Amino acid sequence: MTFSERIGGALVRPRALLSDGAAARHGVSDVAVLLALRVVGPAALLRGVVQAVQSILPDLLGILLGGMLLGLLAGKRGAGRGREQEMAAYAWLPYLAVTLAKALLDTALQRLPSRAEELATTALALGWSALVWGIALVEARREAAPAAGGAS
Repeated sequence: MTFSERIGGALVRPRALLSDGAAARHGVSDVAVLLALRVVGPAALLRGVVQAVQSILPDLLGILLGGMLLGLLAGKRGAGRGREQEMAAYAWLPYLAVTLAKALLDTALQRLPSRAEELATTALALGWSALVWGIALVEARREAAPAAGGAS
């Protein structure tokens, strides 16, 4: 008997459920799952999802704008477009790596970073990402350039 069948049985056919020894042995674990869901709850779950989306929104916007700017500055048109978003995503990786490493270090050391450390981390992360984005721009321009003499 599945979890949903046992829960439904307890609500609509409790006698049948309780007379089934195998189903009755799941009572504690079934209720534990339901209590965990009650603690987490739909509202708490929704708040967690909203917070997660809010925390990654700047990253997603940075990648999106970086890709759009790559396409614009590379001069790609129509069918020649396509890899700018992937290139921008890779250019954002140094930012993610540096900020994640710093957060993990601060957590391991159980301390809050100073404002100067935060600024230095952000500057390093953005600078490294800008360097990779610049390399992506050179590559995108190369890809957008017409083949010299018909050769690729």
